[in-house]
Amino acid sequence: MNIHIFGNSSCSKLDHHRPHPTFANILAEQYNLSDENISSASYGSEERILHHLKKIKSIDLAIIFHSAPAIFVPTTNNDFYPSVDFDRNNPNNLWVEIPLSTKLKYIKNIDQSNPEILPLDKEEFIKAFELYMKYFYTPDLNRNRYYGALIQIDQYVTAKKIPTIHLAIKEYIPSWFKFSSGIVDFDLADCWQGKGQWRDTYRRIANAVTPAGNRYIADKLAEYIEKLKK
Repeated sequence: MNIHIFGNSSCSKLDHHRPHPTFANILAEQYNLSDENISSASYGSEERILHHLKKIKSIDLAIIFHSAPAIFVPTTNNDFYPSVDFDRNNPNNLWVEIPLSTKLKYIKNIDQSNPEILPLDKEEFIKAFELYMKYFYTPDLNRNRYYGALIQIDQYVTAKKIPTIHLAIKEYIPSWFKFSSGIVDFDLADCWQGKGQWRDTYRRIANAVTPAGNRYIADKLAEYIEKLKK
């Protein structure tokens, strides 16, 4: 069965530095999935998911981990949160200012000797990103692009009749939107985000979710897969 998984770093597979398997590893072994069947990126944006989804010609089943609002950066394998982002602790004022410097800290600390992490000139990239945020970004624009990609993903899998498992973070989905396709799960969000009891470290496991959490996610997804196969 040709299953494809789309999402952020929660969908990462293990490497030799971190031997604990993630749920992506467990599902890959269970359903014979290759690396090409798993599309994940750090801070992976909704637009990146849409971009990769539409490039794949044959999908028997899609598992989509819908993102938090992020800026799609097609020239790297990392997307970035903007300087204005959701405030999860204040549901009446979802958009708040966050210093841009905190978002660029990761980039500034990148070891430029590894082109797979940042294949561009670091200083040039930082300057370009700062100018983009100054001249081509507003909170409303970012929100509309996020919603637009969300709607297009749902419409695409519906039109293509692709059985789909949607895993989403409830506070990021607008009240006026309802998925028209597949199975929708909001309950696993804390687990695959590595929050609370599910939190581990990236040094120990590739998606920073506890081994128990990864097993729980894998078992639940396998249950959904079997339902959609019938």
